[in-house]
Amino acid sequence: MDLKSPTYEEQLGFEIEKLPGEYLPNLLQIVRLFRESVMLKPAEDSFSQGWKLRLKQLLNIFVTILTWHTRYLARSEIILSLSAERQGCSNSQPEGE
Repeated sequence: MDLKSPTYEEQLGFEIEKLPGEYLPNLLQIVRLFRESVMLKPAEDSFSQGWKLRLKQLLNIFVTILTWHTRYLARSEIILSLSAERQGCSNSQPEGE
């Protein structure tokens, strides 16, 4: 007498048979999401996705640096214009006052 254990497919089949039919669409979605999450992507896709993510990070860093630099230049221009105005005011006062 050969008592072999049911395969995983058979065990899944038994469990699925116990479910009411209204839950099968949700189970199908769960199984598909699970499969997609555990299956390895081809190396090329993984490499490409990694580079896209890295380039996006680098672009964000570049935009941040550019924003800081622009703000710095704007502040510098304001300081220079205020300094020039002050120098103009001090030069426009008549001597002896």
